[in-house]
Amino acid sequence: MQIALLMAGALSLLVHIVVARNRVSMISPSGIFGVVGVLTLAGTILEADWTNATDSKYIAIVGYSVICYNLAAAIAIAALNLDSRAHLHPRISPSPIRAGYLAAVAVSIAVVVLYYQTVGYSAFAEGLAASVSGNEVDVATLRLESYSGTRYLFPGYVNQFKNALLPALAIVGIISARSAVARVAFGTVAAIAIFGLVGTGQRGAFFIFVAITVVFLFFWTRSNRLSKPGLVASVTIAASVLVASTIALGRNRPEASSSSIQSAGYDLVDRVFLVNPRAGIAAFRYTETLSVEHPGQEWIRGLLSVLPGVEGSSIAREVFATIYGSDRGTTPQSLWGSIHFNFGLSGTLMAPVLLAFIFAVLTRSMQSSENRNVLEMIGISGVTIVLGVWMTDGPLFLLNSGLVVYCVLWLAGRNIRQRASNRTPQIELSPISLPKGQALTG
Repeated sequence: MQIALLMAGALSLLVHIVVARNRVSMISPSGIFGVVGVLTLAGTILEADWTNATDSKYIAIVGYSVICYNLAAAIAIAALNLDSRAHLHPRISPSPIRAGYLAAVAVSIAVVVLYYQTVGYSAFAEGLAASVSGNEVDVATLRLESYSGTRYLFPGYVNQFKNALLPALAIVGIISARSAVARVAFGTVAAIAIFGLVGTGQRGAFFIFVAITVVFLFFWTRSNRLSKPGLVASVTIAASVLVASTIALGRNRPEASSSSIQSAGYDLVDRVFLVNPRAGIAAFRYTETLSVEHPGQEWIRGLLSVLPGVEGSSIAREVFATIYGSDRGTTPQSLWGSIHFNFGLSGTLMAPVLLAFIFAVLTRSMQSSENRNVLEMIGISGVTIVLGVWMTDGPLFLLNSGLVVYCVLWLAGRNIRQRASNRTPQIELSPISLPKGQALTG
């Protein structure tokens, strides 16, 4: 049964890919969401207990949702006339470094510095120092106190600058810089951005931005040459931060303790493929015993938590408590489990189709022009990944992951490109009228 369901999910993805071939890029919200969905289904099947009736129900919900989404996405691609004329590989040009851009960088750096000064430490730095010196540090508590301690430090708002805006602007600056001095300056901005990303010990934001960078480089290298040193430097930095964070946060596995790289590899596989499915199963077991008074009530409570002083939904903390005996942490629902909890079986039936058509429309908009600038492209890359990996929680995940920030960057870059295009003088050639019977000779 498990193998049959997984094969059905893989077959639906194959249909999606075949229909999308030469029509739209699979490196899009539509394509990535379909792939991640099948991987989530595989992880759920591996982690679930098929002898448990609740788990069996949950697996059926996830399997149906993934299969239905991929088939609906294939239909949406065809119905919306997304064909080979779409600009799959746009030409990308550098963005102008203007006062507004520099002001945004300065504000973002100020927010990050002020935040860590107020917290008083970096969980990543403390953990790394303890690993080097051999001292013992309770990194888990430091990590938790960074964003949900007794003092409310507006972490959701800070994350928009720390996890999304500053890293994105750093990439824009490095790519668009025209001098060695500027590249060094923006390289320093990038270093601050990386520290900000991992400083609280929450590596999810770092993983997401690495994926955003990969998507950006995918399109950039098809439009421009990326030097081998630049590519090697990007991979080395990402791998080094991953290994360092694994050691600093004490998450390396004992069986791989002799090799930090091997440990990071085990941790990466577990974090990417199994952690979220495991959390989704635990959350579904818990929410099956609950009910909501009104459709979408828990989503609304979650979204209201972006307001200062509003607690929001407590489901993720309650699920965490059932596993670890303490509510000082979160175990979020999966997207499909959250939809089922908030809207019941009818919501589960309709949501995959609705998402398929929404993502197809977004994909068409992303591929509507053969020219882009770097600012626009980093925004598109951010929207692509945040939506594409949305397998956790409800719409609050999108806000916390910086979807609004990336949409603003996309629109700002597009406006800059359009204004530049409007300022470019257009020369129109009028047709030459000749008397009947007379021809041009030369």
